[in-house]
Amino acid sequence: MSSRAQDRVAVCTFTFADGRRCRTPRSRNHPHFCFFQARKEAQARAADELGDDLSACDFSTALSRIKNHPR
Repeated sequence: MSSRAQDRVAVCTFTFADGRRCRTPRSRNHPHFCFFQARKEAQARAADELGDDLSACDFSTALSRIKNHPR
């Protein structure tokens, strides 16, 4: 494999919405992304999980209010 092809293998694979590709070297801690894109992905995943947890909590609270609501 040529050194140029090896260099491409070692860069982040993130693609921006406008089609540009991130050219930052890949993080040792992530198989595909650079440090910045990996961190953004982790933050987005954490926000999604938090949103799911809050939704479940809100749903449980709403059900308990309906269940305990006097008729």
